[in-house]
Amino acid sequence: MVTIDDVARRAGLSKAVVSSVIGGGSSNVRYSESTRRKVLRAASELDYKPRVAHGIGIIHCVGSKDPHQVDWVHWLSPMLASIHTEALADNKLVSLFSYSAAELDRLLATGEKPQILKRRKIDGLIVSGLLDRNLVGHMAESRVPYILMNINDSHTHWEDSICFDETFTGGQATRFLIERGHRRILHVSVRWTNEHYSVSGRRQGYEQAMTDAGLAPQVIEHFENRDALPAAEFLCELREILTGPEPPTAIFAYNEVVATGIYRALHQLASARVELMAACWQDPRGMALLGISHVELPAFEMGKLAFRMLLEKLTTGQPVPTICLRGVVRRLQDADGWENSRETADGGRTKS
Repeated sequence: MVTIDDVARRAGLSKAVVSSVIGGGSSNVRYSESTRRKVLRAASELDYKPRVAHGIGIIHCVGSKDPHQVDWVHWLSPMLASIHTEALADNKLVSLFSYSAAELDRLLATGEKPQILKRRKIDGLIVSGLLDRNLVGHMAESRVPYILMNINDSHTHWEDSICFDETFTGGQATRFLIERGHRRILHVSVRWTNEHYSVSGRRQGYEQAMTDAGLAPQVIEHFENRDALPAAEFLCELREILTGPEPPTAIFAYNEVVATGIYRALHQLASARVELMAACWQDPRGMALLGISHVELPAFEMGKLAFRMLLEKLTTGQPVPTICLRGVVRRLQDADGWENSRETADGGRTKS
């Protein structure tokens, strides 16, 4: 059997260069057109047949920032863990590529494709983060099957996508607080340059639950940052609300980062009587340590299902229905642990 090493010896080039040429190119290995022809000629003379590697590629786009400067793996880690577990069980490799939105824009503007789409050894893609619409077109041109996993507009795709039912999440968290006797519930949302569908979904669910209960919704926005430190203007706004004539008795935070910031702010403002609630999918343990009730979204399950959806698509060659997952409320029962509320986790094979 002819190997890459054999082709490298015949061409008189390094294995890295030969692997890059045969594999479709690498951003770390540069070579000329004459070098590419030399490699292909050597491979043809030796009748080299590339080994078919069963691999799954993952593209994650972190937005406008450099992926090397963002702790993006932390946000994706539950999904990555389950995808990797499923891939190992199915004897498949996993390749992870991360891009910033600006980097993808530059590639697409010049007619280039993301590096992962040039690779012949990728059977399918799982795409997460902020998706450029042109990227779907490039994936279609490359004939690479893909699944969209919790991307910024996952909820708008009726096929080949997996997302959380974020409207249900917002209502679920709000109903939990209402059932605990709260009537003045503040929702602290976030403000991002590129808004994720979960922002509007959780807010919509909160507002609907409040309206259904005959209560008045109240929303303020928090500029989220990595350190969960609330901005000065947010602190001022929160202080004004908490010291007003009818202060909220509970706050529903958009996610665990916002909840942590509010937790610190409440301690600064000496407002310990306010009950906190958050939506959560990447750090439920952190919420438990702070004693914050939360809707725990099934992130690990999402990665596992995304992988299985891709396998189904690879097997049938047909689109697969979108899956929409629901979370479960976790509340502090006593010093020994957590208990589930009446609303439990639920996953549907189609959009609800």
